Amino acid sequence: MKISFKWLKNYLDFQLTPERTSEILTDTGLEIEGLHCFEEIKVA
Repeated sequence: MKISFKWLKNYLDFQLTPERTSEILTDTGLEIEGLHCFEEIKVA
């Protein structure tokens, strides 16, 4: 399942980088296949 880091931060209050969050989730037994960076496009 793919989830957004922004979506995860809406449900949990934390101040970690996506990389550190990935490490913690992996250490707790959740498999993280990879991180993908997408830019947010703002329409004027």
